[in-house]
Amino acid sequence: MLFPLRISPSIDHPLLGIFAALMSSHFTPIPYPRLPANTDAIRVLTVEPGDFLSPLVCTLAPAAFRDKPKYVALSYTWGNSHPSPVSLPTAHNKRPKQPNAAPRVDPDHVTVPITVNDHAFGIAPNLHAALVHLRSPTHPLPIWADAICINQHDTEERNQQVSLMSFIYSRAVQTVAWIGAKGFPSIASQSESRTMAVEWKIGRTQLLAEALTGATKMRYSLHQPDPVTHARIGESAYWTRLWIVQELCLPRLIAFVYGANIWMYDNFREWVFMPTTAPDPVPRSVVESHAPMLRLLQLRDKRHSDVMRLESLIERFANSRCSELRDRVYGLLGCANDVRPFVGQDEKADSLPKYIDSLSTRLTTPLPDLRRGMGALRVDYSRSFEDIWTNVVQFAYFQAKSVQPPVKVILDRLGSNEERCLSIVRMSGVVQEALGQKVEDELSNVARQMEQSPDPAVITAVGYIAGEITALGPSYNSLVASSRAQQEWTSCWTNHYPQPDDLEKIRQINEEYEARILGFETSDTERIRAIRHPQVAAWRVARGSQRPDTSGVTYSAQYEKTWASMDTDEDTIEGPRMFLGYNYAVGMVPSEARVGDIIVRFWNCDAAVVMRPLDGTLTIDGREAAKNENPPFMLVGRADIAEVDDRNLKPGRDQYAEGCLEHNPSAEHRGRRPGPVFIDLSMRVLQAITASITT
Repeated sequence: MLFPLRISPSIDHPLLGIFAALMSSHFTPIPYPRLPANTDAIRVLTVEPGDFLSPLVCTLAPAAFRDKPKYVALSYTWGNSHPSPVSLPTAHNKRPKQPNAAPRVDPDHVTVPITVNDHAFGIAPNLHAALVHLRSPTHPLPIWADAICINQHDTEERNQQVSLMSFIYSRAVQTVAWIGAKGFPSIASQSESRTMAVEWKIGRTQLLAEALTGATKMRYSLHQPDPVTHARIGESAYWTRLWIVQELCLPRLIAFVYGANIWMYDNFREWVFMPTTAPDPVPRSVVESHAPMLRLLQLRDKRHSDVMRLESLIERFANSRCSELRDRVYGLLGCANDVRPFVGQDEKADSLPKYIDSLSTRLTTPLPDLRRGMGALRVDYSRSFEDIWTNVVQFAYFQAKSVQPPVKVILDRLGSNEERCLSIVRMSGVVQEALGQKVEDELSNVARQMEQSPDPAVITAVGYIAGEITALGPSYNSLVASSRAQQEWTSCWTNHYPQPDDLEKIRQINEEYEARILGFETSDTERIRAIRHPQVAAWRVARGSQRPDTSGVTYSAQYEKTWASMDTDEDTIEGPRMFLGYNYAVGMVPSEARVGDIIVRFWNCDAAVVMRPLDGTLTIDGREAAKNENPPFMLVGRADIAEVDDRNLKPGRDQYAEGCLEHNPSAEHRGRRPGPVFIDLSMRVLQAITASITT
């Protein structure tokens, strides 16, 4: 029995736009033919022959990859390709008798009825236009289009099919990229469809189905697009859709279709890049509107290189359009060359959680290090954003391919295996941004529980000491509300920066910083807070310095004593407060911070924490121990700090961080002066210090 479509607002869907459109159209879901069990398979849509303006009639049948099915994979955008889309008449598409069908009521999710296996099926106008242009008047066209071939109402099937994306596009005879229907600005709208029909009859797209049979060789369009066509192609929304990344990079053969024109990839690419190499300057507006297209075509050229690592792809396409935020990870797994997507259970993929468990329990004989470039990620749209973020960050840290950031001299000093330590904090922030900061939203109700039951520290990052706090100022609220508080704060700087040049620079830095924090929302200031976690500790990257035993009696006693003194300190004020420090450090720290604390930052991002040196005299086994020349540091909380220099002067570089990471302080000031540090982090602390950071 078929039931009218219903959707629960608490359920997430990978192709939410498609799902919403189907819901608003009130079509009864078609009875999908079952996919064969225990084998990789898809459904292939066969578009029956017909004229351009005749109804679209199709059949849908399962096909196992072991049977080597021949089909075209369609790459397209579900929504309109252009702001003013060309419309085709659809009144002639008579629906089969279907008592549950009803008129559309939601203009934002318009669907067009076609016939699939003798049932009415609603698809987006842009997909409808693509199928009409690719249809042959004489030969059936086998094609794969996700919106039709995947049962969008079956979460388990969606998970499984998404994990097969690389297989689906790489096994297709060819991929066809539908850029959109040709525009006819000088023709009345009622005549557009007739004009398109004429162009279709003399065009090359209708030849594709016949060429697939092998009876004839495909004849592609050879003429170069005129300037108007070139501009419209570059402005298509096709290039901004996240799923397009893998749909362009996975196929061996790909052709681009615009209206009735179909171009081979090599010719299309040559014509697209021609304006950028022409002697006449290209208008800036054209360059900006074509940037997404150029970026994707350049990426395809490098699809076999390390540019296709998962973490690089997530960062590059963190703001690409998609209806489901989880797709900013899942939608890139197929083309990432250092990860294997899977669904359900996979014994080979269990090595990562087992390894992390061995670290968290601090086994005396931990498991051997995981192999790099041999990871796997589970595709499951029912998973929380926190789970997805955790898996991606742990994958990037433990299993992703090694790649050296542009700080080779630092890596030479730290060791070639430390690149993961150098970039993991930045990577954590990148993934949170890609997931729309939903990880923070999910954890907001449990953030404080971390202090009662801290999670184990399993990540070791490399940071650098950016300065020592020399003065504490007013609270954020006082600075914003009180002129006197601001004046008293700035007037004390001469005590710490007596040289005119230094004072001038600190004033310039503070001016920019105050302008930025005036735009802070409550959520921004609430992130600058104390974080209690005894296992999060730092130590210098220096000879004679070693990881502190955070589970030992000595460390635990001093940790608890330090927090107890903060809890009873009368100097505590409400909310974050301003601070000034060595190395032109200006920013905000939790109210628990004190003069003498240090600020630790991380490479190529603005994540920062405030830490306290544990350099007092300790008693060990009843005996007084010598004062540590390289003391460890305990976590106090998250900080916010002004940029001393512009990190974006050189893309991919952070010259200020590189200078601090290379700094080798004298023994006299080794405890607090700039220099690299290792810092053990738990996943919850890593999330807390990288939510909404700037990279």
